[in-house]
Amino acid sequence: MAVSAGPTSLLSPQDVRIRTWRGTTSAEVRGPRDTGYLVALSPDGRRMAGIGRAGTLSLWDLTTGGAPVTTPAQFHGLPTGLVFNADGKRIVAGAFRTEPQVWQVSPSGGLTALTGWQTPPTGRADGDVALSADGTKLADARDDHTVVVWDLTGKSEPKILRGHAEDITGLAFSPDGLRLAAAAADGAIRLWDLDGRGESADVLHGAESTVREVNFSPDGTWLVTNEPAGHLRLWRAAGGGEPLELTGWGASGGLSAFSPDGTRIVRG
Repeated sequence: MAVSAGPTSLLSPQDVRIRTWRGTTSAEVRGPRDTGYLVALSPDGRRMAGIGRAGTLSLWDLTTGGAPVTTPAQFHGLPTGLVFNADGKRIVAGAFRTEPQVWQVSPSGGLTALTGWQTPPTGRADGDVALSADGTKLADARDDHTVVVWDLTGKSEPKILRGHAEDITGLAFSPDGLRLAAAAADGAIRLWDLDGRGESADVLHGAESTVREVNFSPDGTWLVTNEPAGHLRLWRAAGGGEPLELTGWGASGGLSAFSPDGTRIVRG
């Protein structure tokens, strides 16, 4: 299952056209009139979330083709991150200089804002966000180059992860939720053990420029990273050794992902 949205105007509202694919079969979904629109698919491909500058989160059930469920989602800036957790029951959206927002998805597709987990953070939100597979942890990049890991159950204080010297450009939890990878504009990739005191366990070097995305393999043993110049690199998540550069991509493509069995990587 794949999805794309257009147009991508950041300035003037336009009718958003969203196209989904299941295999080679495509369908169009009518989106709202908005700017800078982001879309995300639930892991099972049943639901699609969308958000833009207008400040409304929409959730479509792609199995019925009906109108979306909507809820207010006010941001001071343009939303820059929208993700589901692994079971599709939670959605998080992030934006520059606006605190991340989290919603619980009911079995019928209703949306409820998740509150009670926030405490005064460090720095200002920078927009990059990630959810752990079980939906209980939220990682949030800040403009002071730290990462805040929030406990969405509200049972413990947020953990502040330090070490990066440049803006954070990508975040990913390991499948078991025990490690977090954060990539930065200087090409450094830091990994933290989340049961520790906030000090990075490993720093991976070898990227030639800004790393704009990082993802764990399904078994948590590998990391794949994207660079604007077109480099795609494969790293051992345990640290150590040089990355494997996967060539033949050119400079295009902004997203990469592992297949569910971890034996293939797709880039688009």
